[in-house]
Amino acid sequence: MTRSLWILTLFVISGVLAQSVAAQAMRPEQSWYLRPHVGISSYVGDQDKAFFSSGDGFPYNVGAEIGYQFSYPLSLGLGYQLGNYPGISPLDANDNSLGDDKRHTVRLLLRYMFGSETGVAPYIQTGGHVTFGKVTRMTLNDVPDPFVEETETAFGALLGLGVDIPVSNSLSFFIEGVTHPTFPDDAVDGREDEDGASFDLLTTLGAGLKINFKSAYVAPEVLEVNGPERLLAGETGSYSARINADRVTMPVEYRWDWGDGNMSTGIAASHSYARPGTYTIKFSATNRAGTASQTMRVDVLAIPAEIVTISANPTNPDTRTPVRFRSTVQGDPPLRYNWDFGDGGRSTEAEPVYTFNQPGTYTVTLNLSNDTGNDSRTLSITVLPYEAEVCREVTVMSSAYFDRNSSTLNDRAKLALRDNVDILAQCPNMDVRIVGHAGADERQQQRLSEDRARAVEGYYAQQGIARSRMLTVGEGADNTLTSKKDGASQARRVDTIPMR
Repeated sequence: MTRSLWILTLFVISGVLAQSVAAQAMRPEQSWYLRPHVGISSYVGDQDKAFFSSGDGFPYNVGAEIGYQFSYPLSLGLGYQLGNYPGISPLDANDNSLGDDKRHTVRLLLRYMFGSETGVAPYIQTGGHVTFGKVTRMTLNDVPDPFVEETETAFGALLGLGVDIPVSNSLSFFIEGVTHPTFPDDAVDGREDEDGASFDLLTTLGAGLKINFKSAYVAPEVLEVNGPERLLAGETGSYSARINADRVTMPVEYRWDWGDGNMSTGIAASHSYARPGTYTIKFSATNRAGTASQTMRVDVLAIPAEIVTISANPTNPDTRTPVRFRSTVQGDPPLRYNWDFGDGGRSTEAEPVYTFNQPGTYTVTLNLSNDTGNDSRTLSITVLPYEAEVCREVTVMSSAYFDRNSSTLNDRAKLALRDNVDILAQCPNMDVRIVGHAGADERQQQRLSEDRARAVEGYYAQQGIARSRMLTVGEGADNTLTSKKDGASQARRVDTIPMR
């Protein structure tokens, strides 16, 4: 089999292997690696000018490299290679090599890969090499054997191209070609061509495996997303996700896209939707190796109108005090308010202010509605007649004084009671307790005190004050006062005591 056929066969086999092992695996970083390889070799130099030379033997090469992957694209390695280069030694009359065609090469390689961290990645490599082996030279003095074998060492730069195909997170397959210019010119083949190039070329084409001592990043996988598929607008739903936590490379960032313009983070999160509709929730997990996501749909339903509370301030107004009505409600907008104040008045405001013109007890009703439903609530309001400021300030009213053993109102008593009538007329919410007293020196004290109280009650009634607002009692003799003349006169009285 010719050397060119070996080369073609190697690349066909390598291509088939590359197609079968290519996977979306992740290449590791900051990891030591081992790269064993095998291939075919070629020599171009002073012994054989053709790239596919026809020397005796098979042009194989085997070797290995150990190195360190600094980052995804960049690595540095030190390798050893044993190559058989037929044609590198002189041939006899029968085209048999007269010397050793094997060469040992120590290589220092700086490699840079292109493309993504997953999938097929081409690369370029450069560096230097030292090559040594037994070199056959021809001498003019030794007859009949004009050849002599010597161990020689060559050196030079190297340049190579290749492609790397990941198999798993710690293993990849590669195909590459590397050429080694060698100096000095006679160090590998024993000949120096004065008219040709000043160096020889040793070229290897091969394939191998890159074994990483550290596994690469493992990309996240979203196994499931859990949470309610139906919510009411405004209702909070709790959602969680499950990923390949036992294998994924940390740290992992989690993100929720709720489909309404809002975002959240974390493996679990909660969210509520302001408006009804159908939303697509997307959960994503991201690490150094990539991003995985999964979606689910949630139907957000409308909320019917509902009244939670209803209140009024104040709850016992008078006919001149405005009342502010408030309510706590829920439901999807638009919400429609309809207040009925029980006296014919109405309002469609959310927080109306209303003044009742007439005293009485009213049932106030709020009807709330939206496109989904309606609700109603009531409260009771007791409206009092308007009272002047003086009504809230009065704590003591004037007393009426009587003559001894008399229950008849004299002019002085009527004058004192007239002030009380004015107050009672201005203060319709005020009731009074009318208390009659008698002196210790008077006759039939209990009856006299009661008669005096009824006399004051009758006077108030004559002046237009309703008897329902008055409570009349007689307490007999007032023994708390002195029996002297002035003290006795003070006991002959009726007190008007305001009540609310």
